[in-house]
Amino acid sequence: MAKDHTEVAYQGGVTRSRISQILNLRNLAPKVQEHLLLEPAPHITERMLHKLTQELDWRKQVARFDELRRIEPTDSKLRIPAALEPVGNQTGD
Repeated sequence: MAKDHTEVAYQGGVTRSRISQILNLRNLAPKVQEHLLLEPAPHITERMLHKLTQELDWRKQVARFDELRRIEPTDSKLRIPAALEPVGNQTGD
């Protein structure tokens, strides 16, 4: 058993930062995690999910995730969906 993230990273052949990135996905609301496992949405990237974890209110997180699911797949390099704008910077907040 690994004693810390550094050892896990070494054993997995990745950086400690990468382990932290992966572990941060645990901050996704259970409903979001369940949906990702049962009904994957290929247009929702890991980067989008990491931004989603910045929202600590799971109700808001689920609402933003639902918005992402409804967005037509596009080239993510061209635009970031409004659902992923930083918390507090959306109109109506």
